[in-house]
Amino acid sequence: MARYDFWESIRQSITTQALTVSRPLVYLPWKLAYYIDPDSYLGVNLLAAIVFWGKAFAFYAILRKMRLVSAPQAFLMAIVFFLHPADQGTFLMSAFSRHWSVFFYLLAIFFMVLASQNPALPSFIGMGVTVAASAFISEQGFPLIVITPLILLFVNRLTKWQKLLGLFMWYLPLLTYAVRLIPVLFSEKKIYQTGLLASGVKDDSWFVETILGNLVAYRRVFIDGWVSVLGNLQWQYAKYLAIALIAGLFIGLVVYLLSRIKGEAEHPFHFWAVLGAGILIIGLGFFPYSITSYRYKDYRVFYFSAIGGALIIGMLYARLRHYLPAGYKNIASGLLWGVTIAVVLVNGFVQHRNYEIRSQFQQKVLINIVEQAPYIQGGTQIVLMVDPEMKETATRDIIDLAGFPNNMPFKHNRFTWATQWIYRKDNITAIQCQSFAKCDISFENTLIFQYTEDHGAVLLENIPGEVNKAGAELYSPYKIIRRYLPFPELPQKAFDILPSVARIAPAQWIGKDQTLNDRRVCDKSHAGQCSLV
Repeated sequence: MARYDFWESIRQSITTQALTVSRPLVYLPWKLAYYIDPDSYLGVNLLAAIVFWGKAFAFYAILRKMRLVSAPQAFLMAIVFFLHPADQGTFLMSAFSRHWSVFFYLLAIFFMVLASQNPALPSFIGMGVTVAASAFISEQGFPLIVITPLILLFVNRLTKWQKLLGLFMWYLPLLTYAVRLIPVLFSEKKIYQTGLLASGVKDDSWFVETILGNLVAYRRVFIDGWVSVLGNLQWQYAKYLAIALIAGLFIGLVVYLLSRIKGEAEHPFHFWAVLGAGILIIGLGFFPYSITSYRYKDYRVFYFSAIGGALIIGMLYARLRHYLPAGYKNIASGLLWGVTIAVVLVNGFVQHRNYEIRSQFQQKVLINIVEQAPYIQGGTQIVLMVDPEMKETATRDIIDLAGFPNNMPFKHNRFTWATQWIYRKDNITAIQCQSFAKCDISFENTLIFQYTEDHGAVLLENIPGEVNKAGAELYSPYKIIRRYLPFPELPQKAFDILPSVARIAPAQWIGKDQTLNDRRVCDKSHAGQCSLV
């Protein structure tokens, strides 16, 4: 998985003890990942694979259990849902928990379908548990969660008491959430959602902006998201284009062959109901963002809406096939699904690669810092100087994918959280500056690094007096780096970017069977005296 923009979640998974008020379970996936392996991303990668494929499988299971489409078509719709191009933040790890919210919502629907077909108590209990998990992780799905169980009222197979039981088990978690949250809303305690809502209604045009935001969301799901994939048709992505093309041709051929086999009877009477449900899901899934400042964003806001987008594509393709002449049905199905899957695969490959590159930019900065300062004392301030005039490069152009348009390698205070995680110290602060005049730097207890054009970091051993005379006299980095220790094992184990041997110690000091933690290093603060540490 791409490991970009998730430093807050890593830190919270270690330090957060109590449940948060507005999102009680938002850090649950991160805590589980931390318990699997606290010193690497093994847990995050494992849980990411589970939730991404779990979402697709749950969506597939619902389609099949309701017998809306054939098995091959349900499988293809699940892929479109998983990699729908409307959202450019599919692999944004700061939104990792929201994927779990969608997953649990789909599981709740699956349990509801089971309860409708075979009203057993375990199915009703499963509904309640999974609805609670989804709602307590993120509020984005609330409009959908509130509307969804009303379907039970139209299920003739259920008795009156079974319908009431289903509604009770579904709404009980929401009632619990409201009882917990309402007192906080009337207190002086601030929560994240109130500030986010205030940012969306700060002027008189908020109502019109909300309507426009929803219309833009529909356009994004139906048109803009797909058109944006055309921007990825570049030579630098040739490998991904080739893989997607081969996969699309293969899937198109499989669909064509399967279409020739007489299978389940089509159910055209489902078309308008499912199409309407898809349109409603897109709107309700996006609505919580439309009343905030995120209304025009294209990342992490379409996770629920992608359900509706995939439903509509699947039903439109099925209806188109239904009306085509018999001789063209199978060929058309193969072409449509082959092209569609190729497009979503290109989007998925390129998006993941771009996040991975941004992640490696951050890793390189952190590795370079630790290479030059394996040990620092508590209370240290780390400063990364970023030249605002630094020449833009092709690799730098893609780092805006997550929607954070700045030339800094880290967003806001996530630089601090990243360094605290690397050094395992909570009393370290880290800031990014474009000039000495614009930042509050103490100099006396500070390590200053220069951000380089190759996305690295170089320690400044001194500060020119003409830049800051007082700072130049106070700044002494090797008093803070009191001694050199073996290179910390955590970044070796966790990062894709490996440290440079030459920057840890001269190569001739290193035996062939030694690791970084066995090396002799030279303590520069003691005039180059070297010793085993």
